Amino acid sequence: MKLKDSAVIQLIETCAQQQRDTYFALSSPPSLSDAAALAEGLAASVLMLLPGTVYPGGDLSVTVLNSPADLFLHIKSKITLADIRLTGTPEFAEYLSINRFRYLLIPFYENALVTEYGYKFSYKQIGELRASLPYHLHLIAVSREDRLQNAVFEAFGTRDYAVLGEETTRKVKGAKADDPAECFRITAQQCEKHFTKQSIVLCPTRTAAERLRAYFSKRGIKAALFHGGRERSENETALRHFNECRATTLIATKSLIPSYPFIQAEQVYYCGLPYSVAHADRCAALSTKNELVCVWCEQDI
Repeated sequence: MKLKDSAVIQLIETCAQQQRDTYFALSSPPSLSDAAALAEGLAASVLMLLPGTVYPGGDLSVTVLNSPADLFLHIKSKITLADIRLTGTPEFAEYLSINRFRYLLIPFYENALVTEYGYKFSYKQIGELRASLPYHLHLIAVSREDRLQNAVFEAFGTRDYAVLGEETTRKVKGAKADDPAECFRITAQQCEKHFTKQSIVLCPTRTAAERLRAYFSKRGIKAALFHGGRERSENETALRHFNECRATTLIATKSLIPSYPFIQAEQVYYCGLPYSVAHADRCAALSTKNELVCVWCEQDI
């Protein structure tokens, strides 16, 4: 879900008029189009940090930094995407000093703070880096979740922020099946039923995702596959095919979640049961309706 135009405009006006270090907006994580609107409205380049940068590609106006070697390219563009894990390298501090970005845009959400993703320390490194820079770098931390305000303070050392937008409430629904085979069948039927709308189907394991994709193929459903065991280029291709509607369904594991500023669908299903309420909430964030439908059986408990 993209930030509403009015929220982007309000954010631009707030950044331009107020001299605050951190702007904390309660809204959807920003998409590339939102970052472009910010860069255009602020008349400045924007650095966007993400917990992992699996990016569908195809936009030459965006610089993507995935490794320390990329930091020496110094390609100028309005929007630069960087893997948040690069903040711990000395090359990244040098990169910031040379390029003198004015705005740092960070989708700040629970996904990146929980142990299973392990990026919490990277946020603290950003705060330390900003303090060491010879110029002021405005930080825009964007989140849906009001309860993360204390986490913002812990990471960046400031409570001086403006709150924009509204917190989003997400829903989780369920459909019980008799066995795993019926879970596959029900999920496929739902995707076929809503064939005019793209769907994302999440699976608890890579093996389950691969089996479900094979099952979808037998039923004639065009599905792209995304999980952490595949090469980055393969995952980027999967995202690109889904974005271009060459695949009507994206089947993935939880490794897709950090990439959701770039990838969302109206229908989101979980074939099985999420690990926790928090995990279900993170999965629901992939839906433009903020809704997750779990298709499960007794064996998933």
